[in-house]
Amino acid sequence: MKGGNNIKEAFWAGLGTFSSFSFGIISAALLSRYLDKPAYGTYKQIVYIYSMLLIVFSAGLPRVYPYFLPRYQKAEGKSIVMKVTLLLSSIGLVFSAFIYVGADLFASWLQNEALAASLRLFSPIPFLLLPTLGIEGILSSYQLNKYIALYTTITRFVTLFLIVCSVMVFGATVENALYGWLVGAVFTCLWAFYFKRIPFLDIEQAKTGLKYKEILGYSLPIVLSSIWAMGIKAADQFYISRYFGQEVFAEYSNGFVDIPFVPMITSSVSLVVLPLFSKIFHEKSRPEVQLLPIWKSAIYKSAMLIYPLVVFCFCHATEIMVFVFTNAYSNSGLYFMISIISNLFNIVVFAPLFFAAGKTSLYAIVHFFMAMGVWSTGYVVTVVFDNPYGVALNSVFWNALKITVFIHLAARLLQVRVIDFIPFVGIVKVILLSVSAIIVSMFMAHYLYTGADVFLQLLLSSGLYFMLIYVLGKLLKIDYAMILKGVFTNKAVHS
Repeated sequence: MKGGNNIKEAFWAGLGTFSSFSFGIISAALLSRYLDKPAYGTYKQIVYIYSMLLIVFSAGLPRVYPYFLPRYQKAEGKSIVMKVTLLLSSIGLVFSAFIYVGADLFASWLQNEALAASLRLFSPIPFLLLPTLGIEGILSSYQLNKYIALYTTITRFVTLFLIVCSVMVFGATVENALYGWLVGAVFTCLWAFYFKRIPFLDIEQAKTGLKYKEILGYSLPIVLSSIWAMGIKAADQFYISRYFGQEVFAEYSNGFVDIPFVPMITSSVSLVVLPLFSKIFHEKSRPEVQLLPIWKSAIYKSAMLIYPLVVFCFCHATEIMVFVFTNAYSNSGLYFMISIISNLFNIVVFAPLFFAAGKTSLYAIVHFFMAMGVWSTGYVVTVVFDNPYGVALNSVFWNALKITVFIHLAARLLQVRVIDFIPFVGIVKVILLSVSAIIVSMFMAHYLYTGADVFLQLLLSSGLYFMLIYVLGKLLKIDYAMILKGVFTNKAVHS
């Protein structure tokens, strides 16, 4: 990514993603305190079912916006948004009916009798939320990412407030949490329709030449890749939920998560570069000439931000889990450490490149083979080792293998060598910086504070660590001021 404006747009998009993940973690932290473990486990199973089915029922349509909108006039863009929104609304109705009718089946599948009634109560929510999908793609296509941050922060805060208040006022039950979520979904739906209008407020709508056939022709291969991606993600969740019980699943659900800043960074990069890549592939005969510098810059800057977070959170995983979820979830610390390993590979987001190039079928095929692998080996690990941590490690292994395969395929797509495709020297420097800083900061923190307060431990350790990252970074010529400068100014910034 090149240019201060791109960094600023990525910052706003990332802030929106960070708001979403932060409120998700805060919600989990609060609900895990109010609900007992079986009830909280049931609530997390509802989230699990919704998240998995959402990938299928969204039909790849949210990805349509950043691919097609940069290729059409703005007046036609308004018609495209209306077409896709109508499709999402129709599918949302089917989604809700499917959850209501299949509630007993899901409860039997996950061996939780209490799940069926809760799923029926939850069932209207997908109909309300599906039309809200893809709003980030609309706004990012027109470089209005500051509205993403505003929309996400407001809607997530209101939904969180309603869920927690419902539990606090009316009783600590799953049903009351779902009532709060339902009201929050109504609010989110109304706000989404308002924000979808913002890019077109002064634009007279023109009929678009984009047909439903073209929309579905692009989105349906993405559905297949999404289904297999869902399968990859669902495997460890299924095995742990089914074979190790609700309490272990609750510990796993809280711990086996991404560091919130990581999806924030990777999603923001994806939101900014996908419309840009789509336009380059559409207009240029040799897109790799323009794409490669943008790609390498994006990866390097992602590594600059992600790797220091990964190293710090890995070394303080248990303390972070105890601080967020209380001592009852100290076992989540090991799951968190295992999950963090994936973040070493997740600095590279391949979807924008393959989607912009129209290689959605290839993207789907890779995910298919990875899904088959993670499910088969996950079963073997469950039966042979009977250990939930082993199931989590199996998931991380297949994620690393997937990223490795995509690196080679992407290099072939751009007709470059892998060594020219990834900025290895810069990445190694960031890793050395992070490891050096964590060793020094942990040594200093050990002598400066020996108390038992987890919050003070994390506050002191993080303060020392990130101060060292900044200072030692200057010695290694890793300039974090450059990124901050790109956020707050419009001056061009080159890596």
